[in-house]
Amino acid sequence: MFRKLYQKNVVAPLKGVLKKGASPHQMALSLTLGAIIGLSPLIGLTTIVCSLLCLLLGLNIISANVSNFLVYPIQLIVFMPFMYWGGKIMGVDLEGIDADLLASMILSDTMTFLRSFGKAFVGALLIWLVASIPFALICYLTMKYLMLKVGKKLAI
Repeated sequence: MFRKLYQKNVVAPLKGVLKKGASPHQMALSLTLGAIIGLSPLIGLTTIVCSLLCLLLGLNIISANVSNFLVYPIQLIVFMPFMYWGGKIMGVDLEGIDADLLASMILSDTMTFLRSFGKAFVGALLIWLVASIPFALICYLTMKYLMLKVGKKLAI
């Protein structure tokens, strides 16, 4: 069942884009951009950001959003570590905060909550930006190799 879903929702759209003439280079850039944006701490905004960047850079929106959607579970896993370490580098202590404490902070002093979490979020974005550089290089090289292989198979 998983294999059918994977073929239908991942492989088929990517093959379709390659068949329509997208170069392996463009596909690799699109997939890399989608993965990088998808791993950012911008939960809920990645599809919009990814699509806008694709339009600005002339990349394939479908390919980028396929990889964006594929990394979404990982984004949820890395969000809290990004926020925790982002808070650390920005001088905000987020240790020991649970859902109840978070709710009471929001209700009792919204501005303090926004300042604290805003700083932690900025720190999370900085960490993500730094971590994205080597990840983007590795992802691009891997995707380009895979797209060249798939492109050769489609040409046969």
